[in-house]
Order: sequence, then C-alpha cells, then structure tokens
Amino acid sequence: NNNNNNNNNNPHHDNKMTFLTATQTASVWRLLLLLLLAPFTAAYRHITRRQLLQGTVDTVSAQEQPNILAPSTLEPGDLATIVRRSTGNRVDPEALLIGLPPKITESFLEYINSSGLMSIFSDLLYKDPVKKGQNKVYDLDDGTKWSARTSNNWVKDGDMTWIDPGNEWTYEFILDIWRKGGFDTVLDTLGEKFGSDGLWVDGTSFIIVSQFEGNNIHYDVGDSNSKSFNII
Repeated sequence: NNNNNNNNNNPHHDNKMTFLTATQTASVWRLLLLLLLAPFTAAYRHITRRQLLQGTVDTVSAQEQPNILAPSTLEPGDLATIVRRSTGNRVDPEALLIGLPPKITESFLEYINSSGLMSIFSDLLYKDPVKKGQNKVYDLDDGTKWSARTSNNWVKDGDMTWIDPGNEWTYEFILDIWRKGGFDTVLDTLGEKFGSDGLWVDGTSFIIVSQFEGNNIHYDVGDSNSKSFNII
C-alpha cells in the first residue's frame, strides 16, 4: 500500500514540478524579450501637433513667438512638431524643433567674446559690411581663420551674413566646441528619428543679421531622401 501511494503521488509531484518549470521559463522569456526590445525604445520625446493644440504641454506666449506654437521647454535631444499659431497646421513633416544642450550656447558665447569674433560681427553689421559677391577673411590671434560673405541672390533687403571657418583647422576647432557642448545628443536623436547608420557634419557657420525683409524658402541640398539637415 505504501508503494502504491508513492506511485500514485509521483505523477502529481512530477506535474507540479513541470508546471513550476514552465512558469519560470515563461518569466525568463519575458525578461529576455524586454531586454531585446529595450534598445529600440526611442531615447527622445517627440511633442506632437495634437499635444500642442490640446494644451497638454506648456507653450510660449504669442507675444514671445507670434508665428508658431512652440513648447516653453524642450529637453536636449527632444523633438517638437512645428505648428503655425494662426492655423494650427503643421509647417512641414520634416521641419522640427530640437532641444539643444544649454552648454552649447554657453560655450559659443564664451568663445566669440574671448576670440574677438563678436567685435567682427558688430563691424560687419554696422560699420563695414561685406559687399555682395565678395569675401572678407579674418585671421584671429587664437590661430583660427574666418571668411565672411553674403548672398548674391536672395538677400536683397537685409544684411544677413555668413561667417564660415576659413580652413580645416578652424573647422575642426569649432567641431570640438560642438562636441564638448553635448551635440552628440542631437545627432543621436536625428540618427534614430530618420534611421541613419551614421552622421557627419558637412559645415558649421555663424549667421549674423540686424534686419531683414521678406523671405526665401529654398532647399540647400535637394534629393537627399531626408538625409541632409540644417540645424539653425
């Protein structure tokens, strides 16, 4: 009788152990699945048109920004759809606001003031502007070289001027300021949003302007299949 009882109990005991093992296995698979999915979760926040229109996020006032409905804060690397304040329509599917790390602005302000670039900017706007179709070249005491130019074509009623690195050393010098300021956060978001395997900076420049009338909507790089970006 004792043997029979043991035999009768064994299948129940085995089934119970099998059930526990299956539960543990399912838990392991759930954990592995979560670990596999984690890298594909977006690392940035995208504030949508609906959120802006419904008021679920704080926005800047119409006095501060009369043309677009923009969030009052945007964390580094986060995105926001650009919405026209007057109509509530999206400006363009590929036109977005992106949050910059505060250190970038601080670092560039510090550099242009300490290097003498700020004085050059002031001279170009108010004293000695560059003539259309010409370049002015500036060699600074820190070893950097800069080229100032304006547009021949569409800057007719204004003084918008571009100041570009004048040689490769200056270009690399400025890239280092971007890098130290945390610009990789922005590149990570762009790469993830648009599915890029890698990104590189084609050019970086300062744009200065004191007054400008009119507009000129244009493409800098056409037929890029959403692979070229301007960050202004």
